[in-house]
Amino acid sequence: MPAAKAFGASAVINGILYVAGGANASGQSATVYAYDPASNTWSTKASMPAARNDLMGVALGGLMYVIGGQQNNTNDGALQVYDPVTDAWK
Repeated sequence: MPAAKAFGASAVINGILYVAGGANASGQSATVYAYDPASNTWSTKASMPAARNDLMGVALGGLMYVIGGQQNNTNDGALQVYDPVTDAWK
């Protein structure tokens, strides 16, 4: 990945691995990375609306659902949805 992070969410959509949120050396992250194994390249995508770590990700219907986690050490029940076609969060 372009930068080290831990405790993020991941999901595979159409053969691309997406890694969202998590924690890095600076604290919580809202960054989203995509890995394309066909070209062996990483790219940066639209950031999550809010930085969170310890969250869960799942792919369903071509979208990535990012669920729960923590924001500023407080449990967060948020649900955010990423659309890789538009590179936008709903």
